[in-house]
Amino acid sequence: MCIRDRPTLVPTATPAPDPNFSWCTSACTAKGFIVEYPNGWNQGQTSDNTGIEFLNPAQQDEYAAFKVPVAQANSNASTLVDNDLQSGFSSQPGYTAPTSKSVTTIGGETWTYAVAYYQLNNQKERVEVFATVHAGKGYVIELQAADSQFDAVNSQYFQTMIGRFQFLQSTS
Repeated sequence: MCIRDRPTLVPTATPAPDPNFSWCTSACTAKGFIVEYPNGWNQGQTSDNTGIEFLNPAQQDEYAAFKVPVAQANSNASTLVDNDLQSGFSSQPGYTAPTSKSVTTIGGETWTYAVAYYQLNNQKERVEVFATVHAGKGYVIELQAADSQFDAVNSQYFQTMIGRFQFLQSTS
């Protein structure tokens, strides 16, 4: 395939962002998706360099990470969730592994997700990890906040982020 024949990823018509949110631009589109994030949150690379992280500067344990894991041979959504939790959280103090997985729809695709917990600075943290395989590529979304605050953070920030997540369409 010549470079000029390579498919180009383009967003569908991008609506205006929700109030107090902005669209992630080239850092996300380079990974094959678009997503909104809260105004004032810091945007940067994930610690494993596989994606983009949005961090609440006022509450350092609140973040949303959108990843495209490197090792994907024979991966399925359930394995991607397990691998993310294993590599990122299982060695944390007080880690409580998920007892089950569920499915939900994000960006028109079916995602598998699980909820785990660990201790950070004597506080129980909740981590929700979502994964799917889209167009042969794995995607992982990680959401974290203090367990006692997670539902409020989810309502205020995470639901909008997840609700506006879209894969880019490929054009040939």
